[in-house]
This record gives sequence, structure tokens and C-alpha cells, in this order.
Amino acid sequence: MLAQAPDTSELQDRLETLGGLIARYRRCLEQGASPRTGGAYQQAIHAAEAEIAEIERWIADLIPSEEGPREAS
Repeated sequence: MLAQAPDTSELQDRLETLGGLIARYRRCLEQGASPRTGGAYQQAIHAAEAEIAEIERWIADLIPSEEGPREAS
């Protein structure tokens, strides 16, 4: 879980890292990892996907919405 708000470039870097890990672990599963190793990869994939979802929500909160309240002129 993220402790404090890093800048969006750090979050993007983390998203890329997590995406790379997921791709690597999925390739290992496709190549026939042992049941024990496969289970560990599945857990790591789920944890990375959860972290990605959290980061994406965080980024969405950091970027101002175009539909937000408008200032009075």
C-alpha cells in the first residue's frame, strides 16, 4: 500500500514494473511451472493486479476532472 502521494511519473514507472512482472510470471505459467511455483506466481500476479488498481485510482484522484465544479466568473 502506498504511504504518501508520489508524483505521477513515479506511479507510471511502478505501473510499468508491475506490468512487466505480470507478463513474466504469466509466461512462466504458460511454460509449465511446477504447481508450487505456479501457485506463488498466481499470488504474485493477483497482488500486482491489486496494486495496479490502487495506483490507477490514485492517479485518477490526482488528475483534475474536466467535469468538476466550475468557478463562477
